[in-house]
Amino acid sequence: MSDRANWNGKALSLMIVSLMAVGGLLGVLYATAPPARADTCGQSSTILTGNWVVTTPQTCSGMFFYLDGGLYIRGAGSLTLVNGGISFVQDQTHVHALFVDAGGILALTNSTLTASTNTLNPYVRLVATVNGTLAMESDSVL
Repeated sequence: MSDRANWNGKALSLMIVSLMAVGGLLGVLYATAPPARADTCGQSSTILTGNWVVTTPQTCSGMFFYLDGGLYIRGAGSLTLVNGGISFVQDQTHVHALFVDAGGILALTNSTLTASTNTLNPYVRLVATVNGTLAMESDSVL
């Protein structure tokens, strides 16, 4: 019987050492993996202060931005919003605008462009100048 007990003890020790080695290897792999990041369309947050200037193609999916500033789509820049939108945070003294220059594209797919109404003196009109392309589809709202 002592041989069997000795054999079981060795097997248990081997299993514990193996599990610790695999756990350590997985810990090293997870520690060196890059952190997960959400697509923020080149923005650090969905709450934006200041002008958002788009000069390259950007696609935002499933994100709703609150913009306390203007949206400028310049030259060959394009902004595609899918299942999201932008609310311009403005009041009677801080009116912002949307500009799409010639060659620029603003494309909305099931998305919304609006002005915030929950300020002290809301300015609910959206000032927009579109010399490029404004495309809306799938229940998009302006």
